[in-house]
Amino acid sequence: VGVLSVDAGADIFLCEGSSGSIGGAPTAPAGATYSWSETVANGDIAISGPSNVANPTVDASLGGSGSATYEVTATLSGCVNTDIVVVTIDPLPTTPTAVASPASICPGISSTLTASGGDGSGTYTWLDGPGGASIGTTDALVVSPSVTTTYYLTSTDAVTGCVSLEGSVTVTVTPAPVADAGSDITICEGDFSLTGSILNTGACGTQVWNIISGTGTFSDATGLNPTFTPTAGPGTYEFELVPCDPPGGCTSVNDNVIVTISPAPTVVATTQSTELCLGLLTNLD
Repeated sequence: VGVLSVDAGADIFLCEGSSGSIGGAPTAPAGATYSWSETVANGDIAISGPSNVANPTVDASLGGSGSATYEVTATLSGCVNTDIVVVTIDPLPTTPTAVASPASICPGISSTLTASGGDGSGTYTWLDGPGGASIGTTDALVVSPSVTTTYYLTSTDAVTGCVSLEGSVTVTVTPAPVADAGSDITICEGDFSLTGSILNTGACGTQVWNIISGTGTFSDATGLNPTFTPTAGPGTYEFELVPCDPPGGCTSVNDNVIVTISPAPTVVATTQSTELCLGLLTNLD
């Protein structure tokens, strides 16, 4: 009677958080029954699913370390034999980090993403989303997103092949502020208010009104709707509304408005008759 051939398979290495199968190819001849047990225990390694199959699945927990030994007992036609296999956890590289320069841009402007940490230079993979597709494997990646975008990256251990958890970096895209100084108007003499607005106000801080032609004073030159007191009398006044100077390579868009001040009308009254008797009426023209 021959000895029952049993093969628990070659020792294996699992990256943290991954799974693999143990057992041979085959583990024992067809028809054999199996029982797997952990002879050297490790709380970070465990068989998931049935343990009475030829090739069970073993899980290595995230953050786990060390080794575990599994023994398979095979039975066939009254013959019994055993074999062992060692499962060892390989650590993941540390999670890489990245910085974006500049971190805030306008549409059409580029930002450079620079990776660090992990297993170091030459080990990085950039992803277009969590668990997404690769968009580059260089240490630095140039991107030009049209909207605010978060990029992800991993680091791969060249020896074990273990891949780190994903790091991330966000490039904020803010459209340039655009001024609207309002429509050109014609008014009578006196103080008046300007009516301005800024599109994409989140780009930066405070706007300012400039006097292009004419003289006078603003109630608040940084407000959107200041009152202006002219000092040059009737004529044409031109004003420029200038948004803030945004970061990230943006160029703000200014706007001008023309206010034409007409002189106040002169009223002259005449009478049809310069002499009246008491109680009579006359017309004033």
